[in-house]
Amino acid sequence: MQSIESKTERTRRFAQIWSLSRTDAGKTQEFMANGLGVSKKTIQNWEKGASSPDLFEGSEWFRVLG
Repeated sequence: MQSIESKTERTRRFAQIWSLSRTDAGKTQEFMANGLGVSKKTIQNWEKGASSPDLFEGSEWFRVLG
């Protein structure tokens, strides 16, 4: 039987996605913050799973990455 992923696990997995996609694209946290109109601290929080972007910010993340 397949277990249901908890919100904490999902948040942690998405935090890894944000961080890895940014570093793979060679972008800095400051670059992402400027492109998304948020603070660098917000980017740091998303990448460590302390908070999460909303749906719009999450989709914009990949637009900013190019």
